[in-house]
Amino acid sequence: MEAKAGSTAATDGGYSVSAEETEKWMEQAMQMAKDALDNTEVPVGCLMVYNNEVVGKGRNEVNQTKNATRHAEMVAIDQALDWCRRRGRSPSEVFEHTVLYVTVEPCIMCAAALRLMRIPLVVYGCQNERFGGCGSVLDIASADLPSTGKPFQHQNQRFEKRNVTNPEVVLMKDSCPWDDILGQKAVDIVEAYVYILSIICRKMVSHHLLC
Repeated sequence: MEAKAGSTAATDGGYSVSAEETEKWMEQAMQMAKDALDNTEVPVGCLMVYNNEVVGKGRNEVNQTKNATRHAEMVAIDQALDWCRRRGRSPSEVFEHTVLYVTVEPCIMCAAALRLMRIPLVVYGCQNERFGGCGSVLDIASADLPSTGKPFQHQNQRFEKRNVTNPEVVLMKDSCPWDDILGQKAVDIVEAYVYILSIICRKMVSHHLLC
């Protein structure tokens, strides 16, 4: 199937998305976020779109699973890997042509995972001022981190008719002393963190391919 406007390769090698496609997919991501809120999770939802098809979607499942890594993006990555396995597709080929639509800027952990999976474009609804990995705190998306995947584009999408601010992000802003721990050692910590996450991501890919 030919890719439509939601994941169109630009002439400069990047990716572009139309306003219509963005609103369409973000509406679905918002529904995932509402489902998370209804299940006492932080209201974040996302979709992974490949060739105008949703190959993975997720909402936060941290409280439900008692697993701090089960953010919406990580759940969607798992689903996309399973989609590749069931169809006999190469994960690297699929992920390199997949756009992520997420209601909130990915945290540092999820931004690192998206970079490792070589996602070319992330479209998010509001900034994550305390844990954002696409520029709000650290710019994992474009940072110079050798052997840790591929930098990706990110786009902050705002809607005039809707307030997409995540109340949990506001709460974290008031309660988390992130500024106190973000210093000179941050780059070393992030590089080590991304390296560990790269091992986890490789195991995730291997597990899905072998199942």
